[in-house]
Amino acid sequence: MDGKFWLTDPVYAERASPLQLIGPKHFHAPPMGLADLPPIAGVVLSHDHYDHLDRAAILQPAAKVQQLDWWQGTTVGGMRLVATPAQHYSGRSLSDGSSTLWASWVLMTADTRVFFSGDTGYFDGFKKIGERFGPFDLTMIQSGAYGDEWPDVHMQPEESLQAHIDVQGRHLMPIHSGTFRPVAACVDRAL
Repeated sequence: MDGKFWLTDPVYAERASPLQLIGPKHFHAPPMGLADLPPIAGVVLSHDHYDHLDRAAILQPAAKVQQLDWWQGTTVGGMRLVATPAQHYSGRSLSDGSSTLWASWVLMTADTRVFFSGDTGYFDGFKKIGERFGPFDLTMIQSGAYGDEWPDVHMQPEESLQAHIDVQGRHLMPIHSGTFRPVAACVDRAL
């Protein structure tokens, strides 16, 4: 945006797991390595699950990470970032469930508005975000990792489209689809 590069939920580890020998594996390698990235203006994190927060990747730009609560914002390099609600959860172990915040994000420059959903279930907060910050030139909305077992924390494709409409998006870029093999597939392969 405005000639600057931003990362959203960068994960460069081979597996979305605290142990790189087990856990969901990338379907494909990231399109470019960390060393090949252009200068990064900042990193936008939606939550701390292993498939969204790769500790090694975050340590690269650690000085550029700020924590915000929902509806709080900051300006970095001419871009306004506002943490907005999402319907999900957080945690990196069995003992820290929902101890950190999860969020969607509004990214605004003088002439461009982008909505980044992170992981989320469908909820009425999308309309509130659209009323407050829309319309958006681009929405980057989660349309993967959905299933009947997670109806409140991930969206079916038709819900992703409705979220795009609710936030008043012009162009939709589905995200988080086909990134990692499902856990069940990993367990089946291990057996």
